[in-house]
Amino acid sequence: MAAELVLVVEDNPMNVQLVRAVLCRSGYRVAVARSLREARLFLGSERPDLVLLDIGLPDGDGLELMDVLRERGIPALAVSAFAMAEDRRRAFAAGCAGYLTKPLNTRAFASQVAHALAVREGPEGGGGTDASRPPRGR
Repeated sequence: MAAELVLVVEDNPMNVQLVRAVLCRSGYRVAVARSLREARLFLGSERPDLVLLDIGLPDGDGLELMDVLRERGIPALAVSAFAMAEDRRRAFAAGCAGYLTKPLNTRAFASQVAHALAVREGPEGGGGTDASRPPRGR
């Protein structure tokens, strides 16, 4: 089986470098889009196994991609410096399978990605990647 393809939608070059290094070391193929525009172009011709989606992009809110990702059955993890509870709720409401805050915990990051990929085929297409998923009913 070919290595899974992860699309990293991130505008910060240092974050891209870190994420790419961790993912490549873990055996994933990595594609990078530095804006919503680039991500849309990529998704027009490719189907990644997972999208790591920065919320604060220079050309808009990364969550704008969630309609396309849900339609195509592609799970996404929101990755953001926004750590407020409302930001998390908004990401989960949009359909993200998990929410990771920056700076990323590089020790846990690869396992969070692996978990998101493992649960993508579950009954609802994902179950979150860590305890950051808000409790049900709130």
